[in-house]
Amino acid sequence: MSAASPGPANYLFLGGFRLTLAVLVFVAHCEQVALLRDHILWGGVGVWLFYAVSGYVILSAHEIFYRGKPGAFAVNRALRIYPLLWVCLALGCAQVLVTGGPELDHWGLRQAVLAASVIGGFADGYAWAPLAPAATLSVEAQFYVASAVAVMLAERAGRRRGPVLFALGLGFLAAYVLIEATHSHYRFFGSLRWSPLFMLGASVFYAQRNRFRGAPLVLVLLSLAESVHLLLSLSSPSAYAPFALEPTRVNSLLLFLALMALMVALIQVRIPRSLHDGDILAGDLTYPLYLVHVPLIALMDYAFGWGSHGGWGPFAAELAVCLVAAWGLHRLVEQPFAALRRRWRGVAL
Repeated sequence: MSAASPGPANYLFLGGFRLTLAVLVFVAHCEQVALLRDHILWGGVGVWLFYAVSGYVILSAHEIFYRGKPGAFAVNRALRIYPLLWVCLALGCAQVLVTGGPELDHWGLRQAVLAASVIGGFADGYAWAPLAPAATLSVEAQFYVASAVAVMLAERAGRRRGPVLFALGLGFLAAYVLIEATHSHYRFFGSLRWSPLFMLGASVFYAQRNRFRGAPLVLVLLSLAESVHLLLSLSSPSAYAPFALEPTRVNSLLLFLALMALMVALIQVRIPRSLHDGDILAGDLTYPLYLVHVPLIALMDYAFGWGSHGGWGPFAAELAVCLVAAWGLHRLVEQPFAALRRRWRGVAL
């Protein structure tokens, strides 16, 4: 859930965009204003776009900062993901102990270890019980590994690097078709199931470098087609079952496409440096807001008895508290590790 923060010449004006996506996920979990959730899958749109943003940012990071340095990439990602995850996972456990609920009924040492490992969350569905949003990190972590392997293979190809990357991209998209055709997406629920969304972001990066011509543009179009296919069929047993064309899903798909177009526009414009600080702050709040909002919402609903009938006032109060908490977590948890990440490769990712 993170974006690159390179020098001004390469700055990606995506901090506010990513924070907006985190707020969409917040809306999905906050029950104060039911009207907001009646016609659009806000949480789905936010997560789907997070995957696409990750595809763009991680492939650009491989190209700009980690060319031939997979070890540095792995260390940087670990320092980015784990410290805050562990703090918020502990907060999620504390919230369940205070407010009650079934989330810890099946929990034990095994589930705790799997949840703390990120990847292990797929080995047991209960591992993410106290902090449900963290389940998406397993999908992202698998993509980190897949993208690193793909780039390493392309590096070994020398002058054929471009065609190899193109072939690997087609392979990821073909994996999605295979998974859906064999009804095996629960068994391969990780990055391969969601590969169209990651590939959409990654191929936009390569297409942008090629001025949206040639093979990368082919990958963009194929990824876009498969992404539409995926998002219209998520509530069906398989993509080959009838599409879920109910208005809510269609509205959500249209919003996804509109925001994806906005993302493509944002990465192509050069924003005045005077706006960078605000955008960086918004980006800094994104990951902690995404992780911490569920336990905080539950604690506030429990303390004030708001439930699903609070209205706009409690909605605004909960959002404000979650944003302040996100800022505190960034300052107290993320910033010390950001210094280590800068030392590791010269600038934070």
